Amino acid sequence: AQSDTQFISLEGATAVYIYAAFSSVTVTTGGTDAIKVDHTVTVDGADRPGLRRLAVERIDGVLHLREVKPTTELLQAEFSQPNGGMNTGGRNGGKGVFNNLTVDAVLKVVVPVGIPVTVETKYGGIEAVNVANLLSARARYGEVKVTITRVKPQAELELYSDYGAVD
Repeated sequence: AQSDTQFISLEGATAVYIYAAFSSVTVTTGGTDAIKVDHTVTVDGADRPGLRRLAVERIDGVLHLREVKPTTELLQAEFSQPNGGMNTGGRNGGKGVFNNLTVDAVLKVVVPVGIPVTVETKYGGIEAVNVANLLSARARYGEVKVTITRVKPQAELELYSDYGAVD
């Protein structure tokens, strides 16, 4: 699938905050002074670049990466059905059924080693692999899965999901 790949310079930011309203988020570490972001949205296997957009802001030393599109409201308008038929809760790995269509929405983020990271999602899951400075991973409906094998985790690591599994 096609994706929008961006490299976003930290420009002095000392922490990263990632918010995705719809997509599932995967976070890993690598690189030095920039964040690499791959944002993919497909509907029934077809790339839909018009359905994805990110906003980047720097506020008080924190780089905020916020998913503007897709949203459930945008998808409902684009693929409406009389009875709603929306099944978005608890999506893991990005894939889910939305009004009888398979929507795959994933935000893959590679952050520099050592930078503190906070991730929050509404409908998607969160997966983080060997992110030593992961401070918090909070998913409303999706699953939270954190794997730490090569690095020492934070003493106060917050993992939370209202409705999904936490592993």
